Amino acid sequence: MQRGLMLTVIAVMLMLMLVSCGGSSPGDVIEAYLAAVVAKDEVTAVRLSCLAWEEQARAEGAAFDANEVALEDVSCQAVQELDSEATVTCTGSIRFSYDGGVEETLDLEGRSFRVIFEDDEWKMCGYQ
Repeated sequence: MQRGLMLTVIAVMLMLMLVSCGGSSPGDVIEAYLAAVVAKDEVTAVRLSCLAWEEQARAEGAAFDANEVALEDVSCQAVQELDSEATVTCTGSIRFSYDGGVEETLDLEGRSFRVIFEDDEWKMCGYQ
């Protein structure tokens, strides 16, 4: 599992570099948000969230606190984009284990993420 943790940390670092370079897309922001939540990086998850979603970002991160968590084959892209709002869908899943090794998979397909343009950046702002 140590290898999985290292891969998650590397993925979060790469996503943060991508998002911090400016010009990030709504899909990039959701990928980075998911990576931050999985890595239990509350500061980054909140930074990638709109003001209205910040408390929920903290709650989502806390939900995985006692679990081993990893992203699997996650790729996100905007399916609708207006001037200041976008809808993003993703493929892939979040795998987590808890309670003595019980494994679960949260499939990301079928979820729509709401992304808004706030403070000159795209930010995660909930689900649709």
